[in-house]
Amino acid sequence: MKIERPFRRALLMGLALAILSGCAEPGADPPFQFDREPPRIVRTNPAGDETSAATGTWVTAWFSEALDPRSVSSTTFSVHGPGEIAASGEVLWRPSDLSLVFRPFPGQLEDEQAEYRAVIANVTDLAGNRLPHETDWKFRVKGRPPPPARPVPADYARDIAPIFAQGCNASGCHGGDVVSRGLRLDGPGAPGNLIGQPSSTGKPLIQPGKPGESAIYLSVIGADPIMPPAPAAPLSTEHQILIFRWIAEMTAVP
Repeated sequence: MKIERPFRRALLMGLALAILSGCAEPGADPPFQFDREPPRIVRTNPAGDETSAATGTWVTAWFSEALDPRSVSSTTFSVHGPGEIAASGEVLWRPSDLSLVFRPFPGQLEDEQAEYRAVIANVTDLAGNRLPHETDWKFRVKGRPPPPARPVPADYARDIAPIFAQGCNASGCHGGDVVSRGLRLDGPGAPGNLIGQPSSTGKPLIQPGKPGESAIYLSVIGADPIMPPAPAAPLSTEHQILIFRWIAEMTAVP
């Protein structure tokens, strides 16, 4: 009987496999065994029941072997918050360290009062073996420290008027019966009457939002003319900073 070449080749390969199998040592694994071991989760971050994970943390699971990237998606790895509402984020497979990562979008996983649940299901390894069962773990995040308190805006009546009264009006230049260069700092219209008004140097007395272009600020830091003039003591650095802030924060006529 004539045997066609392709069938003859297959027959020879079968005989070779049979011979090799018969030559194997007793108890040894048979040759050419396929991978039937399913993937396992080795560890996670955050760990299960952790209560102080960083807000916005990347939720990560490390596996015992490589996963098929085609099985990785937001349906096979998700993180849920209160009411089982899924957090928004991106799912990544990192073959370099066999890790599956949920990277939350900004504003996600930041509620320190909430309990979050991570869920992984239906991922497969490169041989097609599926994770045996759905795996989930819970964790909480710690709140970010509150942002530093913003300084209270400088107030004319509380912060600035007393400086003018002590350093400028009391010197007999811009208050009481003496009004040097027509500039009164204690009048009922202050400080509105100072905004945009030209000084003796041509600069506006106060240019809202621009201390460097305001004659009052330039004078108290020692520019010509220096205010208050000698023999009066110059304003303290603290008072200079308050005047700077007051003008810098000014956006309209107070």
